[in-house]
Amino acid sequence: MITKSFRMTAVAALLCGVSAMAVAAVTAGTYEGAAQGKLSTVKAAVTLNQDGRITDVKLDVSGETPELGGAAAKKMAPAIVEHQSTAVDGMSGATVSSEAIRKAVAAAIEKAGADPKKYDVKVAKTVGADETLTADIVVVGAGASGTAAAVTAAEAGAKVIVLEKGPAVGGAGKLASGLFAVESSMQKAKYKNNPELLSQLTKDQLYKQLMDYNHYLSSASITRRVIDESSSTVDWMNKHGAKLELIDWNPQQGQNPYPIRWRIYHRYVDNAGAFKNMYDAFGKLGGKLLLQTRAYDLTQDKDGNVTAVIAEKADGGKLTIKTSAVILASGGYGGDVNRLAKEMESSQLTNRIAWSNNGEGLNMAWKAGAQKS
Repeated sequence: MITKSFRMTAVAALLCGVSAMAVAAVTAGTYEGAAQGKLSTVKAAVTLNQDGRITDVKLDVSGETPELGGAAAKKMAPAIVEHQSTAVDGMSGATVSSEAIRKAVAAAIEKAGADPKKYDVKVAKTVGADETLTADIVVVGAGASGTAAAVTAAEAGAKVIVLEKGPAVGGAGKLASGLFAVESSMQKAKYKNNPELLSQLTKDQLYKQLMDYNHYLSSASITRRVIDESSSTVDWMNKHGAKLELIDWNPQQGQNPYPIRWRIYHRYVDNAGAFKNMYDAFGKLGGKLLLQTRAYDLTQDKDGNVTAVIAEKADGGKLTIKTSAVILASGGYGGDVNRLAKEMESSQLTNRIAWSNNGEGLNMAWKAGAQKS
């Protein structure tokens, strides 16, 4: 039987226009639920009163990526309580973690004896105002390549805006241990008393080994240029705070007899910290970083030249950035499992690390006339 207090609560909700209200008589208490996230099991402790109102939500996402799953938890927990709904917005770039939070909360609600479907209520969104900015260069994507492009352009004096749809910078680049370089200042300093080793850690030696390994099928000019610029790139990254180090142990023991195969690796002291420091440097150079801002279209003049980037802001408003140059560094579509399965002709795909890459950059490029390959 519907209790008197429940009727009063429901009437009050209707009078206040709270369309997301979803309550049901339950045994008051705190209930726990769990669901599989991106990297771990997401746990939810949900407190409900006797009328079925959610009064508190505590989430354990300690096994998820802090900048993605952790950020999603901080955003979603209070929103679920405010709107009495599990259908609140998740975090862009943390789709899997966000869905796991919804499922974990729903599981807890079900344990309380309530119907989770009654809490799956659409929440009205408040869309922010449209905005227009200008820039010399717009970089789409704040991963490894986008970061390098943005800082380099800002160093050259350009007015640069970086758009990143996720809540943090670095992307899949933060999963890397570091990068290779030969003849870097770090190597020369560390092995200055070991001329025999330094004689093996040279650009010529690495070029020969790479080309031999690839049976001379890779581009010789590109391979050579990447190798030749590796040392200055490491010095440049260190200058901007992406702290790197040379280590004295080899995680792949089979390569121990071949120093050039592992002593060339310059490893991040702190993967996430490296990108944070790079963007601190970017800001000091006058650059502007916009997180949770998803670029989705380009405008062009009659001659095909790009004139603006169109994006969706974190508040849902439309952002137009007038510019004459765009760098699309948003990756491929590794996060779109359906598209990936179609192109790979297999649905047996697991452990995808590029989960936030859904092909927006490729779509924009192709629409603008870029070649497909």
